[in-house]
Amino acid sequence: ESIWHRHSLLSTTGRVPDRAVLINCAGTTGFIGHNPTSLQDIQQAADLNFTSKAWLSSRFIEQYSNSNTTVVNISSMCAVKPTPTMALYCSTSAGREMYHNVLATTTPARILNYAPGSCNTNMQALVREHEALDPAVQAYCQSLVVEGTLVPCEDTAAELVRLVFEPDTFQSGERVEYVNMSNYKY
Repeated sequence: ESIWHRHSLLSTTGRVPDRAVLINCAGTTGFIGHNPTSLQDIQQAADLNFTSKAWLSSRFIEQYSNSNTTVVNISSMCAVKPTPTMALYCSTSAGREMYHNVLATTTPARILNYAPGSCNTNMQALVREHEALDPAVQAYCQSLVVEGTLVPCEDTAAELVRLVFEPDTFQSGERVEYVNMSNYKY
């Protein structure tokens, strides 16, 4: 359900849910290339990958401040590992993660930065096939497909559900990686 639908429900029923969970995973790779010089590309990446996610998390926490609230920022390797030709995606991912870390210190909500690993998604396919992607990064991404080592989406999603709904599985603000991202070589 969208936050807006839930808001209208709360307004008419007056009921606050016992638990509220937001899986905040919107984003795009945006510009891929060596040097983003277009102000429009930079602003678009910042607006979609940082500003909108920060606003949504803050509004959600505000809306459900009386509930047992959990916000999950879906993160990636790019938040912690410089990835050639993906400067905008890496920097907005790192910014999002830090923003959520700060939220963890200033709100009663539980905050999790969850890195699901390289899953076989449309975004992963788009990145590995992009003509401007660094050749070493592209070779690494393609090797995941060839070697069959892409993370099954169902497995990483099941782990995320376990983390969110089992008590004491993470400290608020913690980064949890489904796979050890230090193994990512390029």
